[in-house]
Amino acid sequence: MFNSTEAIRNYLTQTDDGSLFSINEFLDYASYENAKKIVQRLEKNGELVRIIDGIYSKPKISKLLNKPVPVSLNDVASKIAEKFAWNIIPSGDIALNMLHLSTQVPVCYEYLSDGPYREYEVYGMKLSFKHTTKRNIEGLSAKSALVIQSLKTLGASNITEDTLETLKTVLSEEEKKTLITECRRAPAWIYEQIKKIGV
Repeated sequence: MFNSTEAIRNYLTQTDDGSLFSINEFLDYASYENAKKIVQRLEKNGELVRIIDGIYSKPKISKLLNKPVPVSLNDVASKIAEKFAWNIIPSGDIALNMLHLSTQVPVCYEYLSDGPYREYEVYGMKLSFKHTTKRNIEGLSAKSALVIQSLKTLGASNITEDTLETLKTVLSEEEKKTLITECRRAPAWIYEQIKKIGV
């Protein structure tokens, strides 16, 4: 007889510690309501950790500290976007961090999204999804979108030679070529800076 709980457990054993899941990923093994009950039981048993409502992680224990390792907030944002079929782009301070343009710890993990405006709290930090038009998201590779958002966050008057040199370092030659091609429809001042990066 098919056992939904064991099927989900078996699925989890094939994944890495620290992996994230939404309840929707277990619908091959149980109805939504049944999967939700199973996941809640697994959480009580310590086999899963609830991150936010509907998103769980498989615990990853630090061998050094002997306690659970927090999952990446960027990974949580990606999992939320996956669950709701949103396209997202890191924005604000998180975009600067990802491109090594800032070492400041973000107080808010901000993303542009073609979904609705939403906010979540994870580990006491805020995850914010701000709606934007598809035009700002579609037709851009992840790295090109990240560069545009970083430059917008800095603003034209705060882009220095050091900024451009850092971007030249973190982007591969292929990414620079793609950036030039994809970003022709970006605001003119941003495209002028992007041409300097691609040199």
